Amino acid sequence: MPSPPRPRTLAMSDDGRPFPPGDYPLVVVRTGPGGMQLSYSLRSLGIEHALISQDEGPAGMFLRFAMFGRLITCSRPQTPVQNGCPASFRFDCNSMVTDVPEHQALVPEFMQEDNYLPAREEIALAYAAFARRARLQARYGCRWESTRRADDGRFVLSTSDGEYRAALVVFAVGMIEPWRPATPGIEAVPHYVDVAARPLEDFRGKRVMVIGKRNSGFEIAHGLLAHARQIVIGSPHPVRPSIVTGCPTPPRARYVQPLEDHMFGGGTFGIDISLDRIERTADRWRVQAQGTTKPGEIVVEAAYWESTTVPGIYFAGAPTQGQAGMRKYGWPSHSARSAGFASTRSSRRGTSPRSTSASRRRGPRSIRRGPWTTCSSRRPGSRRSGVRSPTSAGCSPTSTAPSATTASCRSRSSSTPRAPTP
Repeated sequence: MPSPPRPRTLAMSDDGRPFPPGDYPLVVVRTGPGGMQLSYSLRSLGIEHALISQDEGPAGMFLRFAMFGRLITCSRPQTPVQNGCPASFRFDCNSMVTDVPEHQALVPEFMQEDNYLPAREEIALAYAAFARRARLQARYGCRWESTRRADDGRFVLSTSDGEYRAALVVFAVGMIEPWRPATPGIEAVPHYVDVAARPLEDFRGKRVMVIGKRNSGFEIAHGLLAHARQIVIGSPHPVRPSIVTGCPTPPRARYVQPLEDHMFGGGTFGIDISLDRIERTADRWRVQAQGTTKPGEIVVEAAYWESTTVPGIYFAGAPTQGQAGMRKYGWPSHSARSAGFASTRSSRRGTSPRSTSASRRRGPRSIRRGPWTTCSSRRPGSRRSGVRSPTSAGCSPTSTAPSATTASCRSRSSSTPRAPTP
């Protein structure tokens, strides 16, 4: 049985913390799973290095995200193979990779067995236990601020504790700053990292718009399904979840409930649009967008089914099940009580299967007075995206709703390390 890698004798600061500022062959920045795994492996190979982090303990971004508390990668408490063998990592995507039995499968050890996707708090406990059992040393509370190259070719890292010099540096910093596309008006829209600090009561009864159909966007939509009045998710490309592609493309299965709600006509909408601009008025946001899968300006409307040949004649009950927005992609509506529901897709028209009169949806050609929240979660380099908020399903054309705020989401990782603003 292999023995745990033992730490070398470390220099300590006067305050008893390891890795004081000075010269090192290698410096690793941050103590998320990447930084911890690298430091553990380097120590196993006998490579001297310093591990520094601005955090107060291990776990990195999992101390704050995922915003709604549960990961999208599994760590099964019970697996069909023995822990430690190469096949076991297929069923445990979050524990550290090691040959030492005492350090293996620590995430499942701290999980409650009612879910195989670990909660953020369980990840933090498991990583803290790994650092403790493996005696993994790090200098916490040491904020990296900037990097420059010295005359001798070595890197100089300026930190809140002093300067570190090294021939090699590894930045395991994850998300380093929020990213927003260059869309007019989006600078005022709150980002994913801003939404995380807001109470759910801010979204109760509001229409929420999310810009982006990747995991962070669907995470927000999933978390707000029980709180928001209506949710719209928009980006240029159609959704291709992992359960369709067979590989871990976003959104993962963890977040497909908003997509199912969209398909069943439950009030959530996923639309393919490109964002033109966002305008802030006194009581709402106005988002101008163009359709991508179906070109043209997106017109949001909500109305009852009305006869196309006899104005004033509407339909209720079973005939409404022919509406394209209700039986999306072949799915029937929930029941015959669905009169008054309308789809946001203005280009679609349904035909009543049990009526001699064709039916159509009528509504205004402009965004109606009403609140909604905007969120952006697009990845860097993708096309512009955005969405209009639909008016409330089944409401009369003159209906209004309470005021709302706005939100935006997405972070980027930079290939060139950049010093954060102190």
